[in-house]
Amino acid sequence: MIGKSQNPRCFKHMDFSQMPVQWKANKKAWMDSSIFGEWLKDINNKMKRQKRKILVFIDNATSHPHSVFSNIELKFFPANCTSQLQPMDQGIIQSMKLSYRKILLMDVLSRVESCDSGQGLIKSITVKHALYWAAQAWENVKSETIQKCFANAGFGFYEHANLDHEENIQNMIDDLSSSLGIECCSGINFMNIDEEEQLLHAYTDDDWETQLIENYLSPADNETLELDEESDSDIPISKAPTVKEVLYSLDVIKTFSNNDSKVFGAVMKAESAIKELISEGTCQRQSKLTDYLEKIN
Repeated sequence: MIGKSQNPRCFKHMDFSQMPVQWKANKKAWMDSSIFGEWLKDINNKMKRQKRKILVFIDNATSHPHSVFSNIELKFFPANCTSQLQPMDQGIIQSMKLSYRKILLMDVLSRVESCDSGQGLIKSITVKHALYWAAQAWENVKSETIQKCFANAGFGFYEHANLDHEENIQNMIDDLSSSLGIECCSGINFMNIDEEEQLLHAYTDDDWETQLIENYLSPADNETLELDEESDSDIPISKAPTVKEVLYSLDVIKTFSNNDSKVFGAVMKAESAIKELISEGTCQRQSKLTDYLEKIN
């Protein structure tokens, strides 16, 4: 996942190695050749450890380097054919976006009555939320969906399959509109709201050499990324709750989900992880017996 700040304020005290996705950053939050090349190296090293070799089909974009790897062979789609040949464009990306926006709407609807204003509700959503929601959205993409999208792009000996998106975003938007007393966009517009957003670092044909050089020689890029707070400086950092408050909250959640075995099981799993974290912290803070004895001169 790519953002504009290497260390957003909402990431304070977070262990980057424990994040559900890899976090990268540059000034425009674009995929560039440096980030993509690093990702390919990581995949290649993973294939080395597993003693596997794979074939990777990718778009012929300027941010995708024509590199050579020991365990990865890159094949580039022909120009102007991506929409027909790229499985990601056959519905995989759309399925993930649909899931992400559903998670976002569920969060907003669940908290709409506890916020004083719509602006305050939106401001409370941080990059950290987006990061975990994106990971959850990708987990929600079904393997059958991916298989159908590959089939629709011509991979394998499968019949052309129609994708069936059962999620109804429009009903959730209508509920939100009613709760806030405002007029919202349609479900289709909401799902495609970022359709025109540029995600790749592209160069124009006329002066691509100059743009490329300026991009890699611009001074203090890293410093800017470190200092940038990604416009969340006005978001207050919540005070860490006490262990007693955490355990009480867990009991409240268990009571709330008592009649739904699936949700209750997920809560119990989360409770186990939280108690393990609390236990580790307690052990680290345990004092030695000698700490309670006065030193004798």
